[in-house]
Amino acid sequence: DTPAVIRGNLWYVNNGFDGSHDVPAFAFGSSTDIPIAGDWDGDGKDTPGLIRGIHWYLNEGYDGIAATSFLYGNATDAHVAGDWDGSGSSTAGIVRAAYWFLSNDNASEPHDILFSDEGW
Repeated sequence: DTPAVIRGNLWYVNNGFDGSHDVPAFAFGSSTDIPIAGDWDGDGKDTPGLIRGIHWYLNEGYDGIAATSFLYGNATDAHVAGDWDGSGSSTAGIVRAAYWFLSNDNASEPHDILFSDEGW
């Protein structure tokens, strides 16, 4: 995992965990987007993503260019990312009320996994 700070639409990434960014700052998205990070391409490094409404934009590097984009969920959902199937790549998920909808590929719905956390 890699810490980052986002100011407006500028991303400052720190791979060295030393308190300063070691990747040149880059612009990605806008200040109203929801930032999300994951290992989108399975190379062992987390890289930025952003969510704008129901549009997901995933960057596989630190250049501010989305390598992948797709529609997933509703704008009011909570957005999550994880390696749901153990493949080594992060994929999209949403939480709506007590229900989790998880995808095993970064593409538009339908979801691959659905469960509820009611009663936990």
